Amino acid sequence: MVRTSQHGSARPKSLTIDEAISKLLDASNLVRKRGEFKATEAKRVICAFDHLRGDDTASQGNVRLQNYVKFLRRVEEIAGAAMVTLGAAALGQAAVYTMTDRVRTELPFSILERKSDLQHDVLQALTSQYSSVGSTKLLHGQLVNIGGQTSKHATGQDSQSAQVDIIHQPADTSQHESTVTQIVPADTGKEGTGMYMLKILLTHNQT
Repeated sequence: MVRTSQHGSARPKSLTIDEAISKLLDASNLVRKRGEFKATEAKRVICAFDHLRGDDTASQGNVRLQNYVKFLRRVEEIAGAAMVTLGAAALGQAAVYTMTDRVRTELPFSILERKSDLQHDVLQALTSQYSSVGSTKLLHGQLVNIGGQTSKHATGQDSQSAQVDIIHQPADTSQHESTVTQIVPADTGKEGTGMYMLKILLTHNQT
């Protein structure tokens, strides 16, 4: 079932609080067992912390982004940074945008109530890792270590006005799922080779 706006466009049905908590519990359990995020989840988390560190002018005129950033800030204030990490990875901007105002308002408190079930050491470690990625200034030609391999940046945009776009290209194209376990600055190294070719591109923020 979808909601229809006054202009006739279909909008996905909002998650209920119970549905959102269920998604968070499932994602938390998978991350604990896997020990890392998938590439798409890592990208969401990095962008979430970039939005939290940014100023409000970046989201002016963008209701979807404004609602998302406001939600992330409330989650951080009420339940802590690890729950921001989990919320970004499991829900993302689209799911938060389609929530009703009541769900967005009450969900941070429900997350706090279930925090003992949602949080674990793996999630806390990943939060420390990914929350610091966007705060590092990335320069053109700088090498970045990604899960033990290195790749040069394709552009020279400052990370304060750009987002990190993670692209994981398996040498075997039959392998579609990919993960990123670490992103840290590296002073030396050569472009990574081997089974996986990993690259980081810096692009202007897009919504």
